[in-house]
Amino acid sequence: MSNEIMVFVEIQGGEIANTSKSAFTVAQALAESKGWNISVLILGSGIDAKAKECSQYSASKTYYYDHQELQNYRSLPFTKVMLQCIKENSPEVIIFGYSTTSTDFAARVSTSAGVGLLTGATEINWDGDNISVIRPIYNDKLNQKFLLKGNPKMIILGPGAFAAVKPDSSKSGEIINCTANFEEGDLIETVVSTETVERSVDLSEAKLIVSGGRGVGSKEKFKVIFDTAEALGGQVASSRAVWDAGWLENDFHVGQTGQTVAPDVYIAAGISGAVQHTAGMKKSKTIIIINTDPDAPIWSVGHFGIVGDLHKVLPLISQKIKE
Repeated sequence: MSNEIMVFVEIQGGEIANTSKSAFTVAQALAESKGWNISVLILGSGIDAKAKECSQYSASKTYYYDHQELQNYRSLPFTKVMLQCIKENSPEVIIFGYSTTSTDFAARVSTSAGVGLLTGATEINWDGDNISVIRPIYNDKLNQKFLLKGNPKMIILGPGAFAAVKPDSSKSGEIINCTANFEEGDLIETVVSTETVERSVDLSEAKLIVSGGRGVGSKEKFKVIFDTAEALGGQVASSRAVWDAGWLENDFHVGQTGQTVAPDVYIAAGISGAVQHTAGMKKSKTIIIINTDPDAPIWSVGHFGIVGDLHKVLPLISQKIKE
């Protein structure tokens, strides 16, 4: 047994992706409870510095493949390299953060390696020598529990299910420069161009979010949400109903068809709590509800709350903060 938990690290915009930092959170918890080691697989071109940075996330070994053909994600080259790394190092567990890249090529790797792959994990724990995983189904109305056996156990985390861990500059580990060789058949895809689509609002790293729903009343009345967020040093978000009504841009929208968030504090004001919304925010550490309806579905995910008019409650909160 290698006693090794491997994290696949993605590079986005020249930086380690937040989804990969979430994978480190899970890997550190699993490794600590067993006394195992964390390793990293990182692929790209000109990634020496990022490979070294991986050690700051408690990685004892970082396998990095630096090759011009790995500069952009392509399924065949990435799959070939990961299969090579698995064969040479035999990790017991492989953890992926949630992304379009991981969901595409992890499935190819698991099929080629003849091992299972579980996606959308929201809870991961040891069960003896096996791993117990929880995955929500049916719009989060039910939780399925899986027991993963065999090696390697491959897991893709659910979006927003785990917080991103911070690096520790005092940590160090072995950096292993690996060789990748490709044949013509591995390079049948060509990336013609890559364009960054900027969101006007990125809630992925927000620590405090003040979110408003249809209960706010109108586009003009949404000012109370912005004022409260400013007073608390947070960011504004909304339910899909607000976007549908044209009160805010889509980028503010939290939910299944919007952004998935997990801040320290999520204030839900005037939001009824449809499953489509709660799926995108229920992993928040503390959820505070402000709603005139004591029977609204949103209360099922809340930790604290006030039954009252948000237009009276939120200004009082802002006033107290300013005092």
